[in-house]
Amino acid sequence: MKKVIFSGGLGNQMFQYAFYLFLKKKGIKAVIDNSLYSEFKMHNGFELIKVFDIKESIYRTYFLKVHLIFIKLLMKIPPVRKLSCKDDVIPIGDHEFDPPYARFYLGYWQSKKIVNYVIEELRAQFIFRNIPQMTIEKGDFLSSINSVSIHIRRGDYMGIPAYQGICNEIYYERAISFMKEHFLNPRFYVFSNDSIWAKLFLEKFDIDMEIIVTPPIYSYWDMYLMSRCRNHIIANSTFSWWAAVLNMNKDKIVISPTIFKKDECIDIIFDDWVKISNI
Repeated sequence: MKKVIFSGGLGNQMFQYAFYLFLKKKGIKAVIDNSLYSEFKMHNGFELIKVFDIKESIYRTYFLKVHLIFIKLLMKIPPVRKLSCKDDVIPIGDHEFDPPYARFYLGYWQSKKIVNYVIEELRAQFIFRNIPQMTIEKGDFLSSINSVSIHIRRGDYMGIPAYQGICNEIYYERAISFMKEHFLNPRFYVFSNDSIWAKLFLEKFDIDMEIIVTPPIYSYWDMYLMSRCRNHIIANSTFSWWAAVLNMNKDKIVISPTIFKKDECIDIIFDDWVKISNI
């Protein structure tokens, strides 16, 4: 049995789950392996089943384990096959993702092509659960007005140079101006893992805004509320990326940075999103 190794935070787990469904749809038998979370501290741990209404037949694979020592060694081996956004299409032939020697799929599998391939299945299963009634009512309100989510990610990003400076002051200033030009009296809802800094940073833009503060252990409430906003200014983060994707508003405007990571081509920015430069 082949295994999709899960790692990272909720946004990356969602990409890995999309890849798992992609394999399943291609007729490739695989199971979910989350054993890395018992060895490494990663964000809030394995959240996928806690957050979403994952189908019973799939979530049972959560309990399967592989030998951790072998996985650690596997993580040090260069990938046999790596996705690139320079590819025009995902290679989805019978053998591209199912070579006879493949036993483990290790990576984040961040690709809009993979997500689009299983988008209906994802929307059927990425239904938020365990959301408090007060938060649900807040979400209903957000979907009824000209709401714009703003995601500012700091925290763990501050120690990773490859993510820094992409969503800078110029990016947010241009994104906010774009939204104000396209909507009458938009109200901005700010989500950040550094809410105090975000409030001080955004005050200079003189906007009607509300800072949403959620306990870190319930950070997925933020993704839920972001997904209920009508429009989005996302960060270079899979967390707000998924919130924008799960937003069912057909007329939504999503503003995205032109890149997500320095010196790396990540194929997740949709063609109908507004791409804004930070220079």
